[in-house]
Amino acid sequence: MILPSLPRRRNPVRKQIAIERFCDAAIWDQQKGKKMIDRLDATPDCSHLIVEWKGGATTKLPAAILRREARDAYSTRARIDNGEIAVADGLTITNLVQVGAAGVNVHFSDGHDRAVYPFVYLRELSDQYGN
Repeated sequence: MILPSLPRRRNPVRKQIAIERFCDAAIWDQQKGKKMIDRLDATPDCSHLIVEWKGGATTKLPAAILRREARDAYSTRARIDNGEIAVADGLTITNLVQVGAAGVNVHFSDGHDRAVYPFVYLRELSDQYGN
């Protein structure tokens, strides 16, 4: 099941990827064969990504951290050229789009829309930066 990308919006719009919208494989750790995520959502002000993990834990990842830690080619090149990703104050999440069977594409208010986060990578970020 492929979900269509929603049109980009200038103002932050709360988006949710609920478990019902994913195919079964989308919430599984492909390597370990275990269900990982129950729900992905943005906070009402779209400044954080909320990940509800299987087992009841919840992580709140700031949009700025997600943007800074993006692994797409553009972000990787920016880190090579500048040492780090410049993140604007007030950065928000504008859209969440399922990618394949095990990841999510996060769109940001600075126009960056190529950041794909496999669920396993979200777990790593949650362990490192989450609360």
